[in-house]
Amino acid sequence: MAYVTESNITEIVLDRWKAVPDPRLSKIMQSMIKYLHAFVRDIEPTEQEWMAAIEWLTRTGKLSNNKRQKFILASDVVGVSMLVDCINHRLSSKATPTTVTGPFHVHDSPNLADGGDMAKGAPGELCYVSGSVRNVEGRPITGATLDIWQADGDGHYDAQHGGEEAWMRGVFKSDANGNFVVQTVLPVPYSIPMDGSVGEIMARTNISPMRPSHIMFRAGSCSSSERSAIWCGWPVPAAVMKMCCSSRKPASEGLRERRG
Repeated sequence: MAYVTESNITEIVLDRWKAVPDPRLSKIMQSMIKYLHAFVRDIEPTEQEWMAAIEWLTRTGKLSNNKRQKFILASDVVGVSMLVDCINHRLSSKATPTTVTGPFHVHDSPNLADGGDMAKGAPGELCYVSGSVRNVEGRPITGATLDIWQADGDGHYDAQHGGEEAWMRGVFKSDANGNFVVQTVLPVPYSIPMDGSVGEIMARTNISPMRPSHIMFRAGSCSSSERSAIWCGWPVPAAVMKMCCSSRKPASEGLRERRG
């Protein structure tokens, strides 16, 4: 049996963790140990820093519940959530890129007619969103489902609003030409939660905690489903997908174009 030293401890631990019957778990543990040891060797933490990290993880777990998952927020701000999404949804370069669903999607949103009002008196500037659903060959998809949700003009989602009625969300269908129109209000930028362990780290950086104005949508047909977003700016969780960026025009101008 070899004596443990700084130079051989990684190999010894990796060899010990070969005794894992599940091939997938074995691969995960081998990779995690290898890169975690490499990370520790790279930053050479003091014992006080190591304990601070343990305490941060403990505090993050205690702050998490079914409505506020702080570990997911931590995953978001370092880009891991987006990386996992990209790996699990590798699509054709012709397809609209996907993004993470986020914490504010609510199932069973009301069905609304084309051009229907999703805001229903919510605070904010009147906004119309129009677009089309097409396959990768560019052919329109009739009757595609568009599950859409967003924050209102005060930066609040349905789950934060607290009412019994659906708030800033709805399900639409594309028409015979694959087109759709949504009446809503212009979403505003809002900050990620800064009152917890993730916020403590963010506060020690020059990174903006603000998420830009965006509208989330899940588009699907009988054969496929994907999640994406209309962005305007740089989202905290990760990089903006170029194809998901959109400009806006005054509502009257947009309606004139829509009506031809």
